[in-house]
Amino acid sequence: MSNLETAIAVAAAAHMDQQDHNGDPYILHALRVMMAQTTREAQILAVMHDMIEHTATSLNDVYSFGFDDDIVLALNAITRRDDEDHLVFVKRACSNPIARPVKIADLRDNLRLHQQDAERSTRYREALEMLGERP
Repeated sequence: MSNLETAIAVAAAAHMDQQDHNGDPYILHALRVMMAQTTREAQILAVMHDMIEHTATSLNDVYSFGFDDDIVLALNAITRRDDEDHLVFVKRACSNPIARPVKIADLRDNLRLHQQDAERSTRYREALEMLGERP
């Protein structure tokens, strides 16, 4: 199995039975973010980007699945800390070159998912603008 196949399998198992705000399987969000990527490293990171924050999976678990330091460091960068300001988090996440395109795709997908939620939409739009990206 390739690292991408492993990442997809691990993420699907980790997000099993989770749903997004629209009631769809949560893994679909991770897969959409993955499909927006142009490098294999970014695809691997993208499909796992919410695992540490939203599941019981740890960074040590990710190491044990056979992923290298670059992926684990990028996953650490793209994981929001407890009580971390959203824009501080986005800026920190985007300081990692693998995590930056993943976070941008994540923000865009979240913006699309939360169009009816003005507060969330504003937060995602502000983050994209801070990064010099169009929403």
